[in-house]
Amino acid sequence: MTKEIELLIKIQGKLNKRRYHLYTETDLEEKYRFLLFIKFDDDRDYFSANNQPILSTIDGDTADDLKEYLEKHNGFDGRW
Repeated sequence: MTKEIELLIKIQGKLNKRRYHLYTETDLEEKYRFLLFIKFDDDRDYFSANNQPILSTIDGDTADDLKEYLEKHNGFDGRW
């Protein structure tokens, strides 16, 4: 398991799930992919085409970028 995957798993466990939804895929060895979305209470807003990923590996973002963004935007429950 790479350090990036370990970090992604740690982020998933600490994520403020009331504010964000983190979609992840990993083979738990080398490959991973994620998309971070804002979590809206209203399903129509959440599933709207306007709710585009904030960060994603598709756009070249890394697990470190994800952690940095969430730290800056109160994306974690409790302390990191």
